[in-house]
Amino acid sequence: MIKYLLIGLGVLMFLAMAVGDGLGIMAFLKLRSLSMQNASAQAAAQPGATAKHNGKPSAKSAAKPAPKAPPKPTAENANFVEIPQFVVTIPAPAPKASGAAGADGSGAGAGDPAASPGRAGYLQLSLSFLTESQRAAKDFGKLMPMIKSAIISDVMSSGLSPSEDPVKMKLQISDYSLQAANTIVSQADSKVGKTPFVGAYVTTFVTQ
Repeated sequence: MIKYLLIGLGVLMFLAMAVGDGLGIMAFLKLRSLSMQNASAQAAAQPGATAKHNGKPSAKSAAKPAPKAPPKPTAENANFVEIPQFVVTIPAPAPKASGAAGADGSGAGAGDPAASPGRAGYLQLSLSFLTESQRAAKDFGKLMPMIKSAIISDVMSSGLSPSEDPVKMKLQISDYSLQAANTIVSQADSKVGKTPFVGAYVTTFVTQ
């Protein structure tokens, strides 16, 4: 009888050990599965780190913002300054040399228009300048006599003639004026930059 009891106790102990091992194995497998799921979630949440470990740049690091275009003048920030009407004398062109001989065998006669000097012309102008800087606009008002004098000198020495195409003359005068305004104002006040004015416009143009 005691023998059978001992055998039964042994069987029960074996079954208990088997069940305990099985539960331990199941718990181990469950913990392993949870750890793998956590690792996958972390890798999905950090694409940059995964791409870095793979030797490939991430999409976030590869993408670069496009450069912004410089702002254009608008009615809100536009400041116009003007030079009122003034007159510029256009020197007479030099007489053209003529190699044709006169009736007496001498050079060009006194009545030859090619040998006579041309007539001086007069140009009446007014100009407007566009800037986005209020500081530059104030500087322009203080320096206007210098700017006006530089424009007159440039026009007189440019070789322009009243007989030329008016559109061409206006474009050239606009270029001279814009360059003169930017040079004088920027040299007097470095805080406005090298090109504080973005446009020069001929608002009065009369030739005589």
